[in-house]
Amino acid sequence: MSIRENQWRKVVEILQKLEETGCLEHMMLIGSWADYLYSASGFLPDYESRIRTLDLDFLICNARKPNPPKDASALFKELGFIVETDRITGVTKLFDTATGFEVEFLIQMLGSGTERYMKTNLGVTAQAMREFSILANNRIEISYLGMKVSVPKPEAYIINKMVINDERSEFKADKDRSTILNMYHHIDKEEFERIREGLTKKYKSRVQEFMDEFIQSS
Repeated sequence: MSIRENQWRKVVEILQKLEETGCLEHMMLIGSWADYLYSASGFLPDYESRIRTLDLDFLICNARKPNPPKDASALFKELGFIVETDRITGVTKLFDTATGFEVEFLIQMLGSGTERYMKTNLGVTAQAMREFSILANNRIEISYLGMKVSVPKPEAYIINKMVINDERSEFKADKDRSTILNMYHHIDKEEFERIREGLTKKYKSRVQEFMDEFIQSS
């Protein structure tokens, strides 16, 4: 079994624990392991994920759900994770020294809000960002090993990467470009255009610039 397959087994263990306790339905798997799920579940036929990461990112759907609240951080402790709280921001960080996995919780910043960090009913404090609207507004469920895992639509996943590409470090930007180019030929182009049409003028411009530079010439 490859290193990545062993890592995926750990991710599945985490997802199953969250599902068993009713936490999973209140969060989305985003980032590179959502990419891997598109491939592992067969949701994108013939697509092969090339991800290499120990970062596991969850987007919390609603800070006030579930009700009554649950304690996701306690579940991660049961799985051997170290739970830490940033002294300045209060953001919850989870680390697994055995595998090197780092889990981060994120949430969409709504309206004119200025709070960069938000306590949630899942017992964790999440980092709030506006850029997650594309993902949050284009959510699907993938059935996998008896679980229903919420992830962004693949089309929204790569559009979001296009939008933020210039803001990433050079290493992460290159990595994201590789992911986009790998996935682009497997997505629904009509759905891609539908999502793109709903973007703000600023985000549409970023997507077009990316397309002109990297997609049209490939």
